[in-house]
Amino acid sequence: MHIHHGSGRRTGARALAVITAGFAVVALGACSLDVDNPTMIEDADLDNPDAVPAIAAGVAGDFAYAAVVPGGGGVYVAGAMLTDELVHVGTWVGLRGLSDGQSRNDWVESQSRWSEPSQARWVAEKAIDRISALVEDPQTNEYVAQVTHWAGHANRLMGDAFCEAVIDGGDLQPYTVYYDRAATYFTDAIGITAAAGLEDYRLSAIGGRAHVRMMQGDWAGAVADAAEIPTDFVFYQVHSTNSGRENNDMYWWGYLRSEGSVWGTPFAEWGVNLSDPGAGGDPRVQYDDSGDTGGDGRRPFYRQRKYRSYDDDIALVSGTEMRLLEAEALLHAGSIGPAMDRINEVRQYHNATDGYSLPDLTAATIEEAWEILMRERGIELWLQGKRLPDVRRWMVSPGYVPFEVVRAEARGQPASADPWVNVLDAQVITERGDLCLPVSKDEIDANPNF
Repeated sequence: MHIHHGSGRRTGARALAVITAGFAVVALGACSLDVDNPTMIEDADLDNPDAVPAIAAGVAGDFAYAAVVPGGGGVYVAGAMLTDELVHVGTWVGLRGLSDGQSRNDWVESQSRWSEPSQARWVAEKAIDRISALVEDPQTNEYVAQVTHWAGHANRLMGDAFCEAVIDGGDLQPYTVYYDRAATYFTDAIGITAAAGLEDYRLSAIGGRAHVRMMQGDWAGAVADAAEIPTDFVFYQVHSTNSGRENNDMYWWGYLRSEGSVWGTPFAEWGVNLSDPGAGGDPRVQYDDSGDTGGDGRRPFYRQRKYRSYDDDIALVSGTEMRLLEAEALLHAGSIGPAMDRINEVRQYHNATDGYSLPDLTAATIEEAWEILMRERGIELWLQGKRLPDVRRWMVSPGYVPFEVVRAEARGQPASADPWVNVLDAQVITERGDLCLPVSKDEIDANPNF
């Protein structure tokens, strides 16, 4: 049975306001836990048990907003452009830079790409303390369980995307600090969600910890966690059309506005072009040829068709992702056959559930198996914010990524002359060759520890 967080639970997650005995608490908007504007709500008014559901909903909303809205599509769009999921074909300078393989801290977009995920992390962590002080038994409370779970994912998100870590105005630290914090919050959340009877949140926390352990190189721990997640499990971050803040802006940047194109990516080769479906391809990646160039007037605009509205939810943790994690662990151990079995289990699952006709795959060598794994993980998790940490991880082990993407344009020539380069051909502002998003210049200028 598919488990969909969001379907059937959207009323609570998307509520705009909770009316209490004389004040309104805005939920799923910017849930600030310290309120300074007396015309809206006093900070002390949040110290009310009636405010707890709204605080928890706001924490979830802040995460979803940071993922796909600020700075030209949030962390997810930035990661898609910096890797090989999308190519920029528009006029948005901050996105063209990422697509060209650059990642600078002084772009306007870099400021909110950093500040909003940082705020989402801070709000989630503070919400744990705030709600715990308002309920009778925090260790069994459903809202403490939820926000602790989101604190894990918020730290995980920042570890996946950023080059370094800064915690609440402190010193510059390795980005792995976010993973250490995420693991702690996920472990706490697993216990509290179990006590509160929130099985979907518990599995999401376990899956989040599996991802973190994988990124930390703890493959035994990652596999142990992944084994607990059923293949048909999906936990979604919820989006809606209630306000621009709640939108899934993957739809805006990759479909409505001609900025992010599937053209120039390996996914155009792997997927199904709905403008020519007879050509075949993997139906997990769907796009169409708009017939027009993008906003730059030269590159073709191939529209992603995974997200077809602002209120399409995005998978945060899935069982199919866990099967591919297990496959990768097996490849690290040199076990080609068992790794391919896990990959084929995912393909067979989609055949049975979605009516696809994906054939089983085989690999004769470890190199061939790695390429299949990297492609399958890309297809399965396309535009879900996982490609950037995947490519960062593969840069270290096995030490290569065999895919090419179009980056900088061939000036004075048609788009067909734009060169394809290896996806690892990218630089951050420090020219280290890392694939990551930098700490923003605003943070650097304002933080006395820099």
